[in-house]
Amino acid sequence: AALGSGWGKAGKTQKYTDVINMMNYGFKYYKKYTLVEPQRNIAKVAIEKALIESLSLDCDETIILPLTEVEKANVYIKKVVPTQLVAPVHKRDIIGEVQVICEGVTLAKVPLLASEEVPKATLLDYIKKWIKGND
Repeated sequence: AALGSGWGKAGKTQKYTDVINMMNYGFKYYKKYTLVEPQRNIAKVAIEKALIESLSLDCDETIILPLTEVEKANVYIKKVVPTQLVAPVHKRDIIGEVQVICEGVTLAKVPLLASEEVPKATLLDYIKKWIKGND
């Protein structure tokens, strides 16, 4: 933003010319792409010490990035989640993340959230489950 500073009146004119050239370059070679959109049940994680076996994860955010055609062709989405959780887990806890990666560089990331409250199973819960399983 210091383009053409200290050049007097000629610097101001050059600064605006440089800004226009950079903007034109951006509009010519870059397009906005929606890479990640809000989604329910985007991933599942096994959970121990709970009455359920797995927990669904939600993504509540959007990732929109300006990319060239070459960058777009090399972009991939990576879900980073633990292999297993231990109850209790609170609804909306951050459990993992979705990453947008291009040529080994993480361009953006958004959190993955627990879709529900998962209390820790009690001894009574396990007894009830065992009884129901033997019917």
